[in-house]
Amino acid sequence: MLIPIDGTLMPVQPAGVVDLDSSVLFMAVLFLAFFYLYHRLFVRGLVDMFDKRHALTAGSREAAEKAVKDAQAKISEYDAQIGDVRRKALDETKRLRAEAETRERAQIEAARAAASAQVDAGLRELSASADMARSELTVAARSIGDRIAVKIIGGAS
Repeated sequence: MLIPIDGTLMPVQPAGVVDLDSSVLFMAVLFLAFFYLYHRLFVRGLVDMFDKRHALTAGSREAAEKAVKDAQAKISEYDAQIGDVRRKALDETKRLRAEAETRERAQIEAARAAASAQVDAGLRELSASADMARSELTVAARSIGDRIAVKIIGGAS
């Protein structure tokens, strides 16, 4: 086939789907150079930024999980300490209550003994007073009886 170029007819060979010539090699080198620059400038920067971001978020997440575990451990420790203190407080309360009951019983027994001693002393005193009053009344009754007898007998004679 002939094509007119600048007024002359030039033979042209029919082209295939892809012409392989030196421009293909140039385009491949140019493509690889741009791909390298694109990867170096943009992709690697984005990947580095995403890696740093992931490290920060994952690091923060790990730090938060560690803080939660530490807090739970401290809460468990505090709960155990509070339980120990409560048990000790209950034991101390029971001990103090038992001591107070013992002292109360001792004071009640002492008061009962003192009251019993006072009652016994009062009974002895009353008994002694009653005996003295009986003897005085007996003497007085005899004296009165003698006077009455003297008046009766003496007046009859």
